[in-house]
Amino acid sequence: MTGNATRFEDSGKAWALSSFTAEFLVRCPKCGAAALIRGTRLTCTGCHTSIEAKDAPQRATALLGNFQTGAGVKNWFGKVKPVLELKDGTPLRYTCKSCGKDLAAPSTRPNAANLPRDITLTCEGCGHGSGFAAVWRPAYCSHDARDPAFGCELYLQKTLRDGTLFVFNTAHAEALLQFVSADLREFKAEHGWHSYFTNLPAWIKAAKNRDTIVKALEGFKQGAKAYG
Repeated sequence: MTGNATRFEDSGKAWALSSFTAEFLVRCPKCGAAALIRGTRLTCTGCHTSIEAKDAPQRATALLGNFQTGAGVKNWFGKVKPVLELKDGTPLRYTCKSCGKDLAAPSTRPNAANLPRDITLTCEGCGHGSGFAAVWRPAYCSHDARDPAFGCELYLQKTLRDGTLFVFNTAHAEALLQFVSADLREFKAEHGWHSYFTNLPAWIKAAKNRDTIVKALEGFKQGAKAYG
């Protein structure tokens, strides 16, 4: 280690993925051009579409915290899934109404268009078809290259050999760049806490991929300048 070695200190909670949600640079769900999400509004730089979703900030917080309960699908452009839950939002398992066995989880749908009010699930055991009222929720994963507020495809993403690299915005790109390019990475998180950086895929943290990822992140920063 030389005296010029760069250092990155991960403090844990200060570096949760939710730290980078002040804005999102995405692709417009209508024309595919760059669009900016700030607060409750999505604004396209191409077709000038403007979409408001009053619950977008709360939805983003819930989905990043793995709490799909209560997250609606109005003005949501990502995948959706039906869930079974009580009025207070407590999730339940789908069980066959004939034999009582657990049913396979229903399939997700690519978007929230033309969603049925009811779904039928067929039991693999007895073959009985059980009907359920469908409550639709966003099907979101933090490893998806989509934003958690509107579910749009992220503008700043690139497919590399080992996976897809993506960021929400310039601040996200800068933080990830600091982490990837550091010669020394120190983790001072509380016991049991796993931060955004410790949960990154192994290929992003691998030294052999450093130059490729740094180049991509620098490209993200340059690409975002026109929309910042």
